[in-house]
Amino acid sequence: MNIFKKIMEWFKPFSFINVFFYILICIVFLSAIALTIMFFSTSEDVVSAVPNTSGKNSPKDYLVILGFLAAGLTLTYNIRRNLSEDYFKEAREQLKKAFDTLNVRDEEGAISNDRLRWLTTARTLLIAERIGKKIMMGSHKEIHVEDRQFWRMQFHGIVKNFPEEFYAQDPEDMIWHDGQRRSPISESSLVIIHDFIDWDASYKDPLKSDSFSEEKLDLLDRHYPNMVGVLRAVRRIRAEMRARAE
Repeated sequence: MNIFKKIMEWFKPFSFINVFFYILICIVFLSAIALTIMFFSTSEDVVSAVPNTSGKNSPKDYLVILGFLAAGLTLTYNIRRNLSEDYFKEAREQLKKAFDTLNVRDEEGAISNDRLRWLTTARTLLIAERIGKKIMMGSHKEIHVEDRQFWRMQFHGIVKNFPEEFYAQDPEDMIWHDGQRRSPISESSLVIIHDFIDWDASYKDPLKSDSFSEEKLDLLDRHYPNMVGVLRAVRRIRAEMRARAE
């Protein structure tokens, strides 16, 4: 199942330029194999200085064809890379735009609870997601994953557990709103934004569970005694817990 999923991810996005690029790779690969076989199977009289009158293609003809295919492959690769870069840059811009749309403060520094602003933020996140899926180059995909993680943390910093009245003056307003009171925040926008904020289980966190050595703690103790004191207290507590468990 995982192998099938990886294969499907590898073929995304299913665009013409992507398909054409992979077809060209196959053609160049097969042509190279055919040319190699022909070199080994051609008789000595064909490769000699005697002009070829048999009507068959010479190795030189195959080399010319292979050269054209390689040039086409290079051109297609550059087009594919440029398209992927455009998608990558636009996805990054949409993520930033989504954050800037929501991160609007009032005079007291509170985040906006304007219904339209939250809806616009949700739509912009969906646009970024759709464009991000069209990125073709592996390097662009990797950077895009890190971009999404960065903006996820930025959203996490501004979207809090707001008071109930922040979302709607009355819960009934989210079912039926007569226009006399402030428009409630749409639940659909809350779904999109909170889904984006949630931790991505497929993301490989570069941060490992490292700990300082005792030698390093001795060095840090000169300039950061409070931090070292806490860390050594943690070590003592863990040692006591292990001792009780045994």
